[in-house]
Amino acid sequence: GGKWSVEAARMAVADFGGKVLNAPVEIVSADHQNKPDIGGPIARQWYDQDGVDAIFDVPTSSVALAVSQITKEKNKIFMDSGAGTTDLTGAQCSPNTVHWTYDTYALAQGTGAAMVLPMLDQVAALAARPPPERRAPPLPRVQPAPRCAPPPAC
Repeated sequence: GGKWSVEAARMAVADFGGKVLNAPVEIVSADHQNKPDIGGPIARQWYDQDGVDAIFDVPTSSVALAVSQITKEKNKIFMDSGAGTTDLTGAQCSPNTVHWTYDTYALAQGTGAAMVLPMLDQVAALAARPPPERRAPPLPRVQPAPRCAPPPAC
């Protein structure tokens, strides 16, 4: 988000000639202050009064959820690349919203497994070991979650 995100979008538009299907592309931006009660009305005004066809970015989950609902209501396009909530592809999934990057589930599963699983043997080796007659049977090995799972269907 912020001014550098806007500048990157302007550079991308310039890179492909400033048009899509022969129609000019215009970049507009606003500060939603990380508040859905500000970001939602901005999206509504863009769609209703300013002729905006698509909204991109919105790096705050609460604002992205508000924009997603308004986008669905207006049958426009919202492509999010910053919000992390799983609700964008889960409970509040919309055919008008593309959740482009990570979500909190993927971060927790991938990072947690990558950090914890390699250390399980080390932790077990550091623990005090009782004599063989007092040892519990070994625990089964924990298998990591799949690295990539397809997103749920809307």
